[in-house]
Amino acid sequence: MRTRLLGEMENDRCKADFVITLDYTDVAGFTDGAANAILSVPAGAVVSLLGTVLETPFAFFDGEVVGLNVELGDGGDTDRYLEATQMGFFAGYVTKTLGVADNGYAYAAADTVDIIFTVVPEESTTPNLSTCTAGRLHLYLSYHDLNKAPNS
Repeated sequence: MRTRLLGEMENDRCKADFVITLDYTDVAGFTDGAANAILSVPAGAVVSLLGTVLETPFAFFDGEVVGLNVELGDGGDTDRYLEATQMGFFAGYVTKTLGVADNGYAYAAADTVDIIFTVVPEESTTPNLSTCTAGRLHLYLSYHDLNKAPNS
């Protein structure tokens, strides 16, 4: 997993502060259906998911691309930012499904942003995350720590 702050030009274009990139090696190390922390969030921070891009479809042990449901949330709501969305068949922009987090979610207590991957197998296969052999997903997020806001 790689977290990269976006430069001013990138930030102006997509309004995100940083991008978290997860590739197949990250996914292979996760537990199917379990919450995996990808970002620590202090109390007073506001986080928004601005977009997801599936650069490379996820494939598993036999090279077959299968469905992969992805949820993004936190300890209080596992799909606060992204409801279960199937990613796996087509590279490109993935439409996000947002609820209350459209304008960001303000954390009253420290938490983590968590991702949940769940394999959706084809009829003849039984892949699990540990057999992931290809795939790359980018999550574009906005993050503001209100504790560090300038005094007025």
